[in-house]
Amino acid sequence: MKDGKRTVVRTVPLEYQTVLACPANIGGEDVAACTKAYTSCDGMPNATGPLVRIRFRTVLPANAHGDWQAGGETCYPNLVPNTIDKPRLTLAMIQSEFDRTPFTAPVIRIEPVGNRTLVNLPTYFTATFPAGGYGPGQVRTTTLLGHTVRIRPVFHTTTITLGDGTTLGPATSTGGGYPGGDLVHTYTHPGTVTTRATVVYSGQFSVDDQDWANLPGTATITGPAQALQVLQATNRLVR
Repeated sequence: MKDGKRTVVRTVPLEYQTVLACPANIGGEDVAACTKAYTSCDGMPNATGPLVRIRFRTVLPANAHGDWQAGGETCYPNLVPNTIDKPRLTLAMIQSEFDRTPFTAPVIRIEPVGNRTLVNLPTYFTATFPAGGYGPGQVRTTTLLGHTVRIRPVFHTTTITLGDGTTLGPATSTGGGYPGGDLVHTYTHPGTVTTRATVVYSGQFSVDDQDWANLPGTATITGPAQALQVLQATNRLVR
């Protein structure tokens, strides 16, 4: 403003609020969470997330305030003034919880059965998911910063270590038995080999019973070793 011949600049303090960028959050409180808020910032450089709406108003003398005004949306809520100390659930927190999930370790089922096969005979492998831990499609529920977070492992790929220096996969199936299984190997030398399955899980999450969304990371879980005898068939003349 002009004061005689001088220009006087007066600084008016502002107060800020942020809420999750979800349709139900039209005021100054996070009354609801939504998938959009936790996934929109994925891939943004150094973004802390989640996506929030900004509101601001002037702070006037005698504890008075101006009207709230919209200030847009941001993936960097930690940089908004007056909100640094406000704890907020982020996608990184959910991903970290996914990484701590006790996943089911895959166990191999082999055909022929009995952990014995023959040289030059097709051997079929299947990755199975025994009880104990969380396998594909099973839901783990936890609470983070007051939000109910559900985490669901999703089968991604299987790799079978065959014990003779070769592997099958990564394959987008878990294999199967004779005759339709697609993880099949034929051993060419007799001996005892050590086999195991490695599974890669991707993941999905849901916050406060909202829609499921994909997590950006994966988890690689290797199952226990399993010995397999590869026998040499011998022809005998019987009278």
